[in-house]
Amino acid sequence: MAWIGVVKINITQEQKNTNSVIGIKGQAIDIIGSVLAGNVYQVKNTSGNKIVWENSAADLIENGTIDGQKFFQLYKNRGIVLNQSIFQKESTTPIIFSVKNSSETLNTLWALGLAQESPILSQGPMMDPRYGGADRFASTGGWTLSVGSAMNHYGKHSMLSVTSEQQEQVLRVAQHIYRPCCDNPTSFPDCNHGMAMLGLLEILAKSGVTDQQMYDAALAANVSWFPDNYATIGMYLQSHPQEAAQLTSKDILGAQFSSSSGFVQIAQQVQDKPQGGSYCGA
Repeated sequence: MAWIGVVKINITQEQKNTNSVIGIKGQAIDIIGSVLAGNVYQVKNTSGNKIVWENSAADLIENGTIDGQKFFQLYKNRGIVLNQSIFQKESTTPIIFSVKNSSETLNTLWALGLAQESPILSQGPMMDPRYGGADRFASTGGWTLSVGSAMNHYGKHSMLSVTSEQQEQVLRVAQHIYRPCCDNPTSFPDCNHGMAMLGLLEILAKSGVTDQQMYDAALAANVSWFPDNYATIGMYLQSHPQEAAQLTSKDILGAQFSSSSGFVQIAQQVQDKPQGGSYCGA
């Protein structure tokens, strides 16, 4: 059983066996099956070294994007043991994704994506006047764990030293990463999952990873946050082996599979799919 936002998700044995059920080899398929099986996905750089939290999470508490008292009390109330080492200065704790730590990574990266200055936040669809202001979205209005208003921190902090070239990489990759809770890519982070994904991409860009490494890590994150959805996708791929064998992480993260509308069409072709979901809130 795992926490996704504030919803408990039961991970079935069928989901855990997704990689063996699919019976298809491929890096993207392996990532889905491994995370659903309860394994840990270790985020690494181009040299194969573990990417660690460093000051990313600690700075969030220091600048007030995360109110430490509220944040830690939330997890205490849920009965979840939070890995507080990620909030230490110069933390050497690796960034990992698993179904078990999904709430921890989702909420911490949500705060990071919200607070880190980024052209996606200052110049992207979030600022489009037709939406009535960036404060009207779930990714901003739903963040209630800060000191003061979430908008006091929206794109206001330079915690990660990301170059203009790296920001271009973030935008390029973000445009191709969807999440099953809505129909927007990460370049329009209007919900907590989108904002958390933006936070992850900013860390990865700073670490100098390739686009492909970004997509692989993003897929692992999405699987951990949406296990039922990706178990269903895995079951679909089982019945489409030729298509599945050619798919990359980028393909699976695209609108055809990972957007809300795309997933609905995939799910309609799958019988006995897992039941569950996720919630766009802290």
